[in-house]
Amino acid sequence: MAKGIYIGGGGVARRVKKIYVGVGGVARKVKKGYIGVGGVARPFYSVVDLAYYGKIAALGTARLDAVSANAGNYIVFLGGNMSSDIEVSPSRAVDAYSSTLVKATIDMLDAYGFRYDHTAASVGQYALFPGGSNKTYQHSRVDAYNSSLVHSRAPDLSESRSTGNGGVSIGNYAITIGGRNASSYRKSADAYDINLVKTRLPDLPEALDKTTAARAGNYALILGYRPTVNEIRVFSYTADLVRSTVELSLYRYYIKAASAGQYALFAGSGHVPSAMTDLVDVYNPSLVRSSIRLSEAKYDMSATSTGELAVFVNGKTPDRTNIFEVEAYDSSLTRRPMLSINTHSGCPGSIGKYVIVAGGRTYPGGAKDRTADVEVYLVT
Repeated sequence: MAKGIYIGGGGVARRVKKIYVGVGGVARKVKKGYIGVGGVARPFYSVVDLAYYGKIAALGTARLDAVSANAGNYIVFLGGNMSSDIEVSPSRAVDAYSSTLVKATIDMLDAYGFRYDHTAASVGQYALFPGGSNKTYQHSRVDAYNSSLVHSRAPDLSESRSTGNGGVSIGNYAITIGGRNASSYRKSADAYDINLVKTRLPDLPEALDKTTAARAGNYALILGYRPTVNEIRVFSYTADLVRSTVELSLYRYYIKAASAGQYALFAGSGHVPSAMTDLVDVYNPSLVRSSIRLSEAKYDMSATSTGELAVFVNGKTPDRTNIFEVEAYDSSLTRRPMLSINTHSGCPGSIGKYVIVAGGRTYPGGAKDRTADVEVYLVT
């Protein structure tokens, strides 16, 4: 699809952001435009927005920092932190919602399944949840749910590790790399196919932590932090699991990634709060890098992708003030209108035409408290 429509103004090509057409004396907004090419209707203009939908059935357990992945027509939220304070209390809770926002009945994980700081990825009809920590040790287990929400265990990771949410799928594989255990950082990389068969990939050239991932065209991009030397690495993987290195413009960590159409966006953050940035590194399907800007400098966001939209939720300002906003970019890299959200540190995910943000913290009367609220945004 074309990136947009442009019109000349003062010798400069100006991109058209909105189109209206008169219908019955009323200006109607055009959401999609098509043009005939060789007898086939080809799209040349499209606008995708988010709108607040409302709250749906709450999580079974109030918590923050869960992770989510899709299994067929369900989105599954697993694990997280049940504490409202700095102290971590890992969760073994699992919640699922259908593409029509109906909450499904699903059991908690077993007594050994408590975890936070874990990864999620979708592959085929499975939602996968590798690694994580229960505070005492790091997991190597990989929990899986199929499209009927039947639980199974995929083969363990090559090494136990808490991995952050840097899982990503490309082609017929879900990939997870790097992470840490109690005493060291990890170089290992694992891929799982649509039948949950594991392939141990070649180790990374250096250990990575705090990973985040998105797709750009036919590439999976995974960014990680090199803790021993304060550097960032971005690796790309093809659908054949071939790895290469991609350059990032500016060293920083606590970056979050999401995809908008064929673009991968790596947004915000910095190496110290005083150096936080609004920079977004953008990679096109050929892995050529460009940049756009967030609405403001921020860090500690969460992110999800809908296909056409990259969605960044919450975050903090350089002075550590919590941000209660949802910021989305469409496949032409245009920022959509900002939306508000009532929670912070929830887990975003997408299913069908909805973006769901599950759990997090609320701040009644200025005090912070974990919540089971689930807020939904409609892709229009």
